[in-house]
Amino acid sequence: MTASAGNAAAVWLLTDGRRGNMAQAEGIAAALGLPFAHKPADDGGWPRRLLAPLSPFPPPYAKALTPPWPRLVLSCGGRAARPALALRRRMGGGFFAHIQNPRLDPKRFDLVIAPAHDGLSGPNIFTTLGSPGPVNRAALDAAAARMRPELAALPRPLLALLIGGGSRVRRLDGAAAADVARQAAALAAETGGSLLVTPSRRTGPAAVAALREVLASRPGLFWDGGGENPYMGWLGCADAILVTEDSINMTSEACGTGKPVYVISLPRRGLTGSRRLDFFHQALREAGYCRPFAGQLESWTPPPPLDEAARAAGEIRKRLGMDAG
Repeated sequence: MTASAGNAAAVWLLTDGRRGNMAQAEGIAAALGLPFAHKPADDGGWPRRLLAPLSPFPPPYAKALTPPWPRLVLSCGGRAARPALALRRRMGGGFFAHIQNPRLDPKRFDLVIAPAHDGLSGPNIFTTLGSPGPVNRAALDAAAARMRPELAALPRPLLALLIGGGSRVRRLDGAAAADVARQAAALAAETGGSLLVTPSRRTGPAAVAALREVLASRPGLFWDGGGENPYMGWLGCADAILVTEDSINMTSEACGTGKPVYVISLPRRGLTGSRRLDFFHQALREAGYCRPFAGQLESWTPPPPLDEAARAAGEIRKRLGMDAG
């Protein structure tokens, strides 16, 4: 199901505009099979007085958030939680589900779809292992069919290399990116395969330059951010996937392919790292979805693809009575 024009949509997706949050909300809406529309929601632009019942919405929200009201509102990310509650008061009804930890009382939503590493519990909490998103079997197959002719001449195995970006707990500067590239290049040389390299929006210029320099002599393709994003097609065509450990979304999407996934470690910032990120990767490893990258391809059969969007959509259907009679 695709996005709907204007307000005539069964589902509104409230996010701060960050691509990762938009993708999670879209993934669940698409799994529901209902028309949806993106709406702006960022508490950085919403005064605290919006907690008062009848406060007017500031522009541009006043124009975007008007009737006809949707049946379902999906908000995603901590910065969308308060605007979602302000909208709930304005609507006076509807079903409100929030994706991720809202960082306020979860009971104020009908449903909170939160990852296990956030540690939330309660009757309205639906726990996921990874993040929901757009990767599913149908999307992968369709994208792979379009991409396969372009990749036909490349030597196999095809190794997708997904690059994230630095964060407060992991470092991905030029030096760290060069190390990642050397590890991937060594694997490609050992296996005789090709690399399909996709930096993300968070990958800085220094890291991109380092990746390009180290991988220049290796067969494969490097997406430069121009034209159509080959990400889904490369995931669908890849024989194995390497992903940097910083990104929960990209790791979850890689595990949604049903293919062997190897997580490349990055330098830690500080002494303690990130409990939440470590918990996430440990849970995926214990479930058999991925393994730490140790410089070689290993032989194992992953479990069925991780599809948290479909699971979350099923919970929403159940609570809305959509599957009844």
